[in-house]
Amino acid sequence: MRSIRVETSTATILLTEAPEPKVRDRQTGEVAKDAVSGEALMKVGVVYIDEGESSLIT
Repeated sequence: MRSIRVETSTATILLTEAPEPKVRDRQTGEVAKDAVSGEALMKVGVVYIDEGESSLIT
């Protein structure tokens, strides 16, 4: 998995949704799994606020 470092010392980060399983195939309802551990992947909504601007990250 790719990792991107972001300077967050001046930012506010808010979780806007409760974690829920990430669906791999909407037709079958199959839940996405981590390729290494096999654990179910979860998704959350995140708002990143810095310098008066905000971004929704899903």
